[in-house]
Amino acid sequence: PAFRLAAIPIVWVWCWAGVTRACGAHYINYRFIMEVSLEEEAGWHWNAAIAAVLTAGWLGVFALFTACVRFGVDPLVPGSDLSPAYYPLGLLVFVILVLSFPPSTIFAAGRTAVANNSQTHTLDSKVRVVARIFNPRARASLLRSIAHMAVAPFGPPIRFRDNLVADVACSMVRCLVDGVTTARFFFSGEYEKRKPSLAEDLGATSPVITAIPYWIRLQQCVRRFYDAKQGSRERIEHVVNAGKYTVSLISIGLASVGRYGSDIDGSFWSDPGRVAWISCLFIGAVYSYAWDVVMDWGLVEVTKRESTTWWFPFGLKVRWKTTRDRVFRSTWFYAWAMGSNLVGRFAWAVTITPHMNRGVFFINDRLTNE
Repeated sequence: PAFRLAAIPIVWVWCWAGVTRACGAHYINYRFIMEVSLEEEAGWHWNAAIAAVLTAGWLGVFALFTACVRFGVDPLVPGSDLSPAYYPLGLLVFVILVLSFPPSTIFAAGRTAVANNSQTHTLDSKVRVVARIFNPRARASLLRSIAHMAVAPFGPPIRFRDNLVADVACSMVRCLVDGVTTARFFFSGEYEKRKPSLAEDLGATSPVITAIPYWIRLQQCVRRFYDAKQGSRERIEHVVNAGKYTVSLISIGLASVGRYGSDIDGSFWSDPGRVAWISCLFIGAVYSYAWDVVMDWGLVEVTKRESTTWWFPFGLKVRWKTTRDRVFRSTWFYAWAMGSNLVGRFAWAVTITPHMNRGVFFINDRLTNE
Protein backbone atom coordinates (compact mmCIF):
# COMPACT_ATOMS: atom_id res chain seq x y z
CA PRO A 1 0.00 0.00 0.00
CA ALA A 2 2.84 2.46 0.65
CA PHE A 3 4.21 2.01 -2.87
CA ARG A 4 0.71 2.26 -4.33
CA LEU A 5 0.10 5.39 -2.24
CA ALA A 6 3.18 6.98 -3.83
CA ALA A 7 2.41 5.69 -7.34
CA ILE A 8 -1.15 7.01 -7.71
CA PRO A 9 -0.22 10.73 -7.45
CA ILE A 10 2.64 10.14 -9.89
CA VAL A 11 0.24 8.62 -12.42
CA TRP A 12 -2.14 11.50 -11.80
CA VAL A 13 0.60 14.07 -12.58
CA TRP A 14 1.38 12.20 -15.82
CA CYS A 15 -2.30 12.31 -16.77
CA TRP A 16 -2.63 15.98 -15.82
CA ALA A 17 0.40 16.83 -17.97
CA GLY A 18 -1.19 14.96 -20.89
CA VAL A 19 -4.55 16.67 -20.41
CA THR A 20 -3.05 20.16 -20.25
CA ARG A 21 -0.87 19.41 -23.29
CA ALA A 22 -3.93 18.27 -25.24
CA CYS A 23 -5.84 21.37 -24.15
CA GLY A 24 -3.04 23.59 -25.40
CA ALA A 25 -2.85 21.72 -28.72
CA HIS A 26 -6.61 22.21 -29.26
CA TYR A 27 -6.66 25.85 -28.05
CA ILE A 28 -8.64 25.09 -24.91
CA ASN A 29 -7.90 27.66 -22.21
CA TYR A 30 -7.96 25.31 -19.23
CA ARG A 31 -6.48 27.99 -16.95
CA PHE A 32 -9.55 30.14 -17.57
CA ILE A 33 -11.89 27.18 -17.02
CA MET A 34 -10.11 26.19 -13.80
CA GLU A 35 -9.58 29.81 -12.66
CA VAL A 36 -5.86 29.14 -12.21
CA SER A 37 -3.23 31.81 -12.84
CA LEU A 38 0.22 31.24 -14.29
CA GLU A 39 1.80 31.61 -10.84
CA GLU A 40 -0.41 28.83 -9.45
CA GLU A 41 0.44 26.18 -12.03
CA ALA A 42 3.69 24.63 -13.25
CA GLY A 43 2.74 24.02 -16.89
CA TRP A 44 2.47 20.76 -18.79
CA HIS A 45 6.19 20.44 -19.63
CA TRP A 46 7.28 20.86 -16.02
CA ASN A 47 4.51 18.56 -14.82
CA ALA A 48 5.80 15.90 -17.20
CA ALA A 49 9.35 16.50 -15.98
CA ILE A 50 8.26 16.22 -12.34
CA ALA A 51 6.36 13.02 -13.14
CA ALA A 52 9.45 11.60 -14.90
CA VAL A 53 11.69 12.35 -11.91
CA LEU A 54 9.17 10.83 -9.49
CA THR A 55 8.74 7.76 -11.71
CA ALA A 56 12.50 7.20 -11.82
CA GLY A 57 12.67 7.57 -8.05
CA TRP A 58 9.76 5.17 -7.53
CA LEU A 59 11.28 2.50 -9.76
CA GLY A 60 14.70 2.86 -8.12
CA VAL A 61 13.35 2.59 -4.58
CA PHE A 62 11.13 -0.34 -5.51
CA ALA A 63 14.13 -2.16 -7.00
CA LEU A 64 16.13 -1.62 -3.79
CA PHE A 65 13.17 -2.73 -1.69
CA THR A 66 12.70 -5.87 -3.79
CA ALA A 67 16.37 -6.75 -3.54
CA CYS A 68 16.21 -6.35 0.22
CA VAL A 69 13.00 -8.34 0.73
CA ARG A 70 13.32 -11.08 -1.88
CA PHE A 71 17.06 -11.70 -1.84
CA GLY A 72 18.09 -10.42 1.59
CA VAL A 73 20.58 -7.97 0.10
CA ASP A 74 20.51 -4.30 1.09
CA PRO A 75 22.41 -2.54 -1.73
CA LEU A 76 22.70 0.76 0.12
CA VAL A 77 23.73 -0.55 3.56
CA PRO A 78 25.08 -4.12 3.17
CA GLY A 79 24.77 -6.24 6.28
CA SER A 80 22.47 -3.76 8.00
CA ASP A 81 19.57 -4.80 10.25
CA LEU A 82 17.44 -1.86 9.13
CA SER A 83 13.89 -2.68 8.15
CA PRO A 84 13.11 -2.68 4.41
CA ALA A 85 10.13 -0.46 5.25
CA TYR A 86 12.48 2.52 5.38
CA TYR A 87 12.57 2.44 1.59
CA PRO A 88 8.85 3.16 1.01
CA LEU A 89 8.90 5.63 3.91
CA GLY A 90 11.71 7.57 2.25
CA LEU A 91 9.90 7.38 -1.08
CA LEU A 92 6.74 8.86 0.44
CA VAL A 93 8.69 11.75 1.95
CA PHE A 94 10.42 12.37 -1.39
CA VAL A 95 7.12 12.37 -3.33
CA ILE A 96 5.44 14.70 -0.84
CA LEU A 97 8.33 17.19 -0.95
CA VAL A 98 8.51 17.25 -4.76
CA LEU A 99 4.74 17.65 -5.13
CA SER A 100 4.64 20.35 -2.45
CA PHE A 101 7.60 22.33 -3.86
CA PRO A 102 7.81 21.50 -7.57
CA PRO A 103 11.21 22.14 -9.18
CA SER A 104 9.66 24.51 -11.73
CA THR A 105 8.82 26.94 -8.92
CA ILE A 106 12.35 26.74 -7.54
CA PHE A 107 14.04 27.24 -10.93
CA ALA A 108 11.75 30.14 -11.86
CA ALA A 109 12.36 31.76 -8.46
CA GLY A 110 16.11 31.32 -8.84
CA ARG A 111 16.21 33.00 -12.26
CA THR A 112 14.05 35.87 -11.02
CA ALA A 113 16.16 36.29 -7.89
CA VAL A 114 19.40 36.43 -9.86
CA ALA A 115 17.97 39.02 -12.24
CA ASN A 116 16.53 41.23 -9.50
CA ASN A 117 19.28 40.93 -6.92
CA SER A 118 22.47 40.82 -8.96
CA GLN A 119 23.77 43.99 -7.31
CA THR A 120 22.32 43.82 -3.77
CA HIS A 121 22.69 41.07 -1.21
CA THR A 122 20.91 42.53 1.79
CA LEU A 123 19.13 40.43 4.38
CA ASP A 124 15.75 41.61 3.13
CA SER A 125 16.54 40.53 -0.43
CA LYS A 126 17.66 37.08 0.78
CA VAL A 127 14.41 36.68 2.71
CA ARG A 128 12.45 37.54 -0.43
CA VAL A 129 14.46 34.97 -2.40
CA VAL A 130 13.63 32.24 0.13
CA ALA A 131 9.96 33.29 0.10
CA ARG A 132 9.89 33.03 -3.67
CA ILE A 133 11.54 29.61 -3.68
CA PHE A 134 8.87 28.24 -1.32
CA ASN A 135 6.14 30.00 -3.23
CA PRO A 136 2.78 29.46 -1.49
CA ARG A 137 0.92 30.51 -4.63
CA ALA A 138 2.10 27.36 -6.42
CA ARG A 139 -0.56 25.38 -4.56
CA ALA A 140 -2.94 28.19 -3.60
CA SER A 141 -5.76 27.12 -5.93
CA LEU A 142 -5.64 23.52 -4.72
CA LEU A 143 -5.62 24.54 -1.06
CA ARG A 144 -8.56 26.89 -1.56
CA SER A 145 -10.55 24.15 -3.29
CA ILE A 146 -9.82 21.72 -0.44
CA ALA A 147 -10.98 24.37 2.04
CA HIS A 148 -14.19 24.93 0.06
CA MET A 149 -14.77 21.16 0.05
CA ALA A 150 -14.41 21.00 3.82
CA VAL A 151 -17.07 23.65 4.50
CA ALA A 152 -19.61 22.66 1.81
CA PRO A 153 -22.51 23.40 1.57
CA PHE A 154 -22.17 26.37 3.94
CA GLY A 155 -19.11 27.96 2.38
CA PRO A 156 -18.73 30.06 -0.78
CA PRO A 157 -20.41 29.07 -4.06
CA ILE A 158 -19.00 25.91 -5.61
CA ARG A 159 -16.91 26.47 -8.73
CA PHE A 160 -15.91 24.02 -11.43
CA ARG A 161 -12.43 23.72 -9.95
CA ASP A 162 -13.89 22.69 -6.59
CA ASN A 163 -16.02 20.07 -8.33
CA LEU A 164 -13.02 18.66 -10.14
CA VAL A 165 -10.89 18.35 -7.00
CA ALA A 166 -13.71 16.55 -5.19
CA ASP A 167 -14.25 14.26 -8.20
CA VAL A 168 -10.56 13.36 -8.15
CA ALA A 169 -10.89 12.54 -4.45
CA CYS A 170 -13.78 10.19 -5.27
CA SER A 171 -11.66 8.48 -7.90
CA MET A 172 -8.76 8.12 -5.45
CA VAL A 173 -10.69 6.51 -2.59
CA ARG A 174 -8.36 3.53 -2.61
CA CYS A 175 -5.44 5.93 -2.26
CA LEU A 176 -7.04 7.50 0.82
CA VAL A 177 -7.53 4.08 2.42
CA ASP A 178 -3.91 3.23 1.60
CA GLY A 179 -2.88 6.43 3.36
CA VAL A 180 -4.57 5.34 6.59
CA THR A 181 -3.14 1.82 6.27
CA THR A 182 0.37 3.16 5.72
CA ALA A 183 0.10 5.65 8.60
CA ARG A 184 -0.98 2.92 11.01
CA PHE A 185 1.83 0.69 9.76
CA PHE A 186 4.51 3.29 10.53
CA PHE A 187 3.07 4.90 13.66
CA SER A 188 2.44 1.53 15.32
CA GLY A 189 6.12 0.62 15.00
CA GLU A 190 5.34 -2.46 12.91
CA TYR A 191 7.71 -1.23 10.21
CA GLU A 192 10.75 -1.80 12.43
CA LYS A 193 10.40 -5.58 12.17
CA ARG A 194 12.29 -7.50 9.54
CA LYS A 195 9.10 -9.37 8.63
CA PRO A 196 6.27 -6.99 9.50
CA SER A 197 2.58 -7.75 9.12
CA LEU A 198 0.25 -5.33 7.40
CA ALA A 199 -3.37 -5.37 8.57
CA GLU A 200 -5.53 -3.87 5.82
CA ASP A 201 -8.79 -4.28 7.73
CA LEU A 202 -9.07 -0.89 9.41
CA GLY A 203 -12.38 -1.52 11.15
CA ALA A 204 -14.66 1.51 11.16
CA THR A 205 -11.91 3.73 9.71
CA SER A 206 -12.12 2.22 6.22
CA PRO A 207 -15.82 2.94 5.50
CA VAL A 208 -15.53 6.44 6.98
CA ILE A 209 -12.53 7.34 4.83
CA THR A 210 -14.25 5.77 1.81
CA ALA A 211 -17.46 7.73 2.32
CA ILE A 212 -15.97 11.18 2.94
CA PRO A 213 -15.34 12.16 -0.74
CA TYR A 214 -18.85 11.09 -1.79
CA TRP A 215 -20.38 12.96 1.12
CA ILE A 216 -18.50 16.09 0.07
CA ARG A 217 -19.73 15.78 -3.53
CA LEU A 218 -23.28 15.31 -2.26
CA GLN A 219 -23.00 18.52 -0.23
CA GLN A 220 -21.59 20.34 -3.24
CA CYS A 221 -24.63 19.28 -5.25
CA VAL A 222 -26.87 20.57 -2.47
CA ARG A 223 -25.10 23.93 -2.53
CA ARG A 224 -25.26 24.21 -6.32
CA PHE A 225 -28.97 23.37 -6.18
CA TYR A 226 -29.44 26.18 -3.67
CA ASP A 227 -27.52 28.68 -5.84
CA ALA A 228 -29.33 27.74 -9.08
CA LYS A 229 -32.33 29.69 -10.26
CA GLN A 230 -35.70 28.35 -9.09
CA GLY A 231 -37.50 26.30 -11.72
CA SER A 232 -34.42 26.01 -13.93
CA ARG A 233 -33.15 22.86 -15.61
CA GLU A 234 -29.90 23.28 -13.72
CA ARG A 235 -31.64 22.53 -10.44
CA ILE A 236 -32.97 19.24 -11.80
CA GLU A 237 -29.49 18.31 -12.99
CA HIS A 238 -28.02 18.90 -9.53
CA VAL A 239 -30.72 16.75 -7.93
CA VAL A 240 -30.00 13.93 -10.38
CA ASN A 241 -26.28 14.28 -9.76
CA ALA A 242 -26.84 14.18 -5.99
CA GLY A 243 -28.70 10.90 -6.45
CA LYS A 244 -25.56 9.36 -7.95
CA TYR A 245 -23.54 10.04 -4.82
CA THR A 246 -26.40 9.00 -2.56
CA VAL A 247 -26.45 5.55 -4.18
CA SER A 248 -22.68 5.27 -3.65
CA LEU A 249 -23.04 6.20 0.03
CA ILE A 250 -25.78 3.59 0.46
CA SER A 251 -23.50 0.96 -1.11
CA ILE A 252 -20.67 1.90 1.24
CA GLY A 253 -23.00 1.80 4.24
CA LEU A 254 -24.41 -1.62 3.36
CA ALA A 255 -20.96 -3.08 2.78
CA SER A 256 -19.77 -1.63 6.08
CA VAL A 257 -22.68 -2.81 8.21
CA GLY A 258 -22.96 -6.27 6.69
CA ARG A 259 -19.26 -6.70 5.85
CA TYR A 260 -20.41 -8.14 2.54
CA GLY A 261 -17.08 -7.35 0.93
CA SER A 262 -15.17 -9.96 2.91
CA ASP A 263 -17.43 -12.33 4.81
CA ILE A 264 -19.46 -14.11 2.12
CA ASP A 265 -20.48 -17.54 3.31
CA GLY A 266 -23.10 -19.80 1.83
CA SER A 267 -25.43 -18.83 -0.97
CA PHE A 268 -24.93 -15.20 -1.91
CA TRP A 269 -28.54 -14.57 -2.92
CA SER A 270 -29.97 -16.00 0.32
CA ASP A 271 -29.20 -12.79 2.23
CA PRO A 272 -31.44 -9.80 1.35
CA GLY A 273 -28.76 -7.42 2.58
CA ARG A 274 -26.23 -8.83 0.14
CA VAL A 275 -28.73 -8.57 -2.69
CA ALA A 276 -29.42 -4.93 -1.78
CA TRP A 277 -25.70 -4.22 -1.62
CA ILE A 278 -24.80 -5.75 -4.98
CA SER A 279 -27.88 -4.09 -6.53
CA CYS A 280 -26.78 -0.68 -5.26
CA LEU A 281 -23.28 -1.26 -6.61
CA PHE A 282 -24.69 -2.20 -10.03
CA ILE A 283 -27.12 0.73 -10.09
CA GLY A 284 -24.39 3.13 -8.95
CA ALA A 285 -21.99 1.96 -11.68
CA VAL A 286 -24.64 2.28 -14.42
CA TYR A 287 -25.82 5.60 -12.93
CA SER A 288 -22.30 7.06 -13.01
CA TYR A 289 -21.65 5.71 -16.50
CA ALA A 290 -24.84 7.25 -17.87
CA TRP A 291 -23.96 10.58 -16.26
CA ASP A 292 -20.50 10.49 -17.83
CA VAL A 293 -21.77 9.79 -21.33
CA VAL A 294 -24.84 12.05 -21.30
CA MET A 295 -23.91 14.98 -19.07
CA ASP A 296 -20.14 15.21 -18.67
CA TRP A 297 -19.16 14.16 -22.20
CA GLY A 298 -22.32 15.07 -24.11
CA LEU A 299 -22.02 12.09 -26.47
CA VAL A 300 -25.67 11.11 -26.11
CA GLU A 301 -28.53 13.57 -26.30
CA VAL A 302 -31.75 13.00 -24.35
CA THR A 303 -34.76 15.10 -25.40
CA LYS A 304 -38.53 14.96 -25.02
CA ARG A 305 -40.61 13.09 -27.59
CA GLU A 306 -43.63 14.66 -29.17
CA SER A 307 -45.62 11.47 -28.58
CA THR A 308 -45.10 8.36 -26.46
CA THR A 309 -45.61 4.69 -27.29
CA TRP A 310 -46.36 1.64 -25.22
CA TRP A 311 -42.76 0.41 -25.49
CA PHE A 312 -41.22 3.81 -24.65
CA PRO A 313 -43.75 5.48 -22.37
CA PHE A 314 -41.48 8.06 -20.71
CA GLY A 315 -41.55 10.55 -23.54
CA LEU A 316 -37.75 10.63 -23.98
CA LYS A 317 -35.75 10.53 -27.17
CA VAL A 318 -32.17 9.23 -27.03
CA ARG A 319 -29.81 9.78 -29.95
CA TRP A 320 -26.07 9.81 -30.69
CA LYS A 321 -24.87 13.39 -31.11
CA THR A 322 -23.05 14.43 -34.26
CA THR A 323 -19.30 15.00 -34.35
CA ARG A 324 -19.66 18.64 -35.34
CA ASP A 325 -19.12 20.07 -31.85
CA ARG A 326 -16.53 17.58 -30.62
CA VAL A 327 -12.84 18.16 -30.00
CA PHE A 328 -11.49 14.94 -31.55
CA ARG A 329 -12.39 13.94 -35.08
CA SER A 330 -12.14 10.17 -34.66
CA THR A 331 -15.44 8.52 -33.79
CA TRP A 332 -13.54 5.41 -32.77
CA PHE A 333 -11.83 7.36 -29.99
CA TYR A 334 -15.18 8.17 -28.41
CA ALA A 335 -16.35 4.57 -28.87
CA TRP A 336 -13.21 3.37 -27.09
CA ALA A 337 -13.76 5.93 -24.31
CA MET A 338 -17.33 4.74 -23.77
CA GLY A 339 -16.33 1.07 -23.72
CA SER A 340 -13.32 1.47 -21.42
CA ASN A 341 -15.28 3.74 -19.09
CA LEU A 342 -17.99 1.10 -18.72
CA VAL A 343 -15.40 -1.49 -17.69
CA GLY A 344 -13.68 1.00 -15.41
CA ARG A 345 -16.91 1.96 -13.67
CA PHE A 346 -17.62 -1.61 -12.64
CA ALA A 347 -14.02 -2.08 -11.53
CA TRP A 348 -14.31 1.14 -9.54
CA ALA A 349 -17.33 -0.30 -7.71
CA VAL A 350 -14.96 -2.74 -6.02
CA THR A 351 -12.79 0.04 -4.61
CA ILE A 352 -15.67 1.68 -2.69
CA THR A 353 -16.38 -1.58 -0.84
CA PRO A 354 -14.77 -1.49 2.62
CA HIS A 355 -13.06 -4.63 3.95
CA MET A 356 -12.75 -6.06 0.42
CA ASN A 357 -9.61 -8.11 1.00
CA ARG A 358 -10.70 -11.73 0.52
CA GLY A 359 -11.78 -11.74 -3.08
CA VAL A 360 -14.02 -9.79 -5.42
CA PHE A 361 -17.68 -10.44 -4.63
CA PHE A 362 -18.69 -14.02 -5.24
CA ILE A 363 -16.99 -14.22 -8.64
CA ASN A 364 -13.49 -15.34 -7.71
CA ASP A 365 -12.17 -15.67 -4.17
CA ARG A 366 -8.59 -15.39 -5.45
CA LEU A 367 -9.14 -12.07 -7.26
CA THR A 368 -8.55 -9.33 -4.71
CA ASN A 369 -9.38 -5.66 -5.13
CA GLU A 370 -5.71 -4.84 -5.83
